[in-house]
Amino acid sequence: MKKLCVFIMVATLLVAAAQAQHVETSLDSMRMQFESEARFAVEEFEAYSEQARAEYEQFVESIKLIWGGDSVIENSRTEWVEYSDDNTSRSIVDFDKGNIVVEVALDENEAQDEALVESRLAEAVAHVLGSRGSAHPYSGSEEDKGISEVPILDGIVDLSAYRIADNQETENKPLANNRKTPPAPTVKSSTLNLPTSAARPKPAAPAGQTMANRRLQDEQASAIGAQRESAREQARVKAEGKYKLNVKVNGTSATVNVAAAAAAVATQSPRTTTSTQGGDGKQRTVVKVELAMATDSLNEKAAQYKHLVAEFSKVFQIEEPLIYAVMEQESRFNPQAKSHVPAYGLMQLVPSSGGCDAYTYVKKLKQPAKPEPSYLYIPRNNIELGTAYLRILMNRFSSVTDPDCRRLCVIAAYNTGEGNVSRSFVGKAASAKSIAQHINALNYSQLYNHLTSRLSTSEARGYVEGVSRRREKYMK
Repeated sequence: MKKLCVFIMVATLLVAAAQAQHVETSLDSMRMQFESEARFAVEEFEAYSEQARAEYEQFVESIKLIWGGDSVIENSRTEWVEYSDDNTSRSIVDFDKGNIVVEVALDENEAQDEALVESRLAEAVAHVLGSRGSAHPYSGSEEDKGISEVPILDGIVDLSAYRIADNQETENKPLANNRKTPPAPTVKSSTLNLPTSAARPKPAAPAGQTMANRRLQDEQASAIGAQRESAREQARVKAEGKYKLNVKVNGTSATVNVAAAAAAVATQSPRTTTSTQGGDGKQRTVVKVELAMATDSLNEKAAQYKHLVAEFSKVFQIEEPLIYAVMEQESRFNPQAKSHVPAYGLMQLVPSSGGCDAYTYVKKLKQPAKPEPSYLYIPRNNIELGTAYLRILMNRFSSVTDPDCRRLCVIAAYNTGEGNVSRSFVGKAASAKSIAQHINALNYSQLYNHLTSRLSTSEARGYVEGVSRRREKYMK
């Protein structure tokens, strides 16, 4: 009997050891797979980033050829800048100041032809009025144009100052196309021969491997796939001058023909003329006109995204006023916003930090994945991830008992990070949970005063004040 008990004990130990070894082997296998997938995901994102940098450099050099080395203007947090396909015209939409500047660069002989100047101005104005933006603003790919269901400027342009002849003749008359194709951009005397977007090489997924960023690319393609089918038809309709736009005229809403409105702006607007020397050595005349945005343009822009805000407010249990307030503070509802960080889109997500956390959270991925800028430029994607990130921060500050105080901490962390919020209390980066006792010792007014005076940067301090103030507006 004793021998039997010993045998059973030995057998049990052997089985346990075998099971432990099996578990260890399985864990090692899972760890190796995780590391492999993470490595491939990083490599894929780096490949995308390298291509994006190349496209951006090509874009900059192309702009310099026409406008000169000191005249490159690009998207910012509150400004949307869009160039024509040949870069000889551009528009700067300032959502903060509420104005639109349209410029055309003309060769010296072209500037002497008044009819040509008007035609070029009308074409440039029509371009920005009808534009739906781009998920790839530097690639120049027409099939990728269109991040918005309606023109970005729909409902927010004030055309009260213009007499618009929206007649059949204008509707059916295509805009003149007198643009010239500029020479290929060069860098240090070498012609840039980058592949087109359609021919862009993509890293192949290794057999048997699942890559998080491959899923991202698939979903990005799906998000803009429906728009690609109709892109050429939209361009044709726009070129024929039949494109319609909602505008404000004397405080009331109106629908105008884009070509007719553009012609009115080109012929009736005061002009400013300057000169510039392009990178190609040519002297050019720059003709500029300005349009006003409606006084309630921010409210009109907010209304464009109300269905998305309502949807994701319910999904992530984040109040709508906070989502609107963050969006206005971050970008003034500019869907093409890009900061120096860089952060992208309406709620200014950084792919390597908040954007990564939110994308991983929303897609329930096993390892972190960085969303590409082209994914973040699409408003639906951006608002979903931005709202998800607010939920992530709410969860991190769940130990803060007062919901209003918790919201203040979330606002601060959205801008400056959880670690910087903790530094304002304990002088070092720490988890939100570990500093909850310090926060819970303060009432709302005390916490507000603390964050608006003790956060490390003036931007972060002003951010708490700005979002809190804007939230009150959307509570009404």
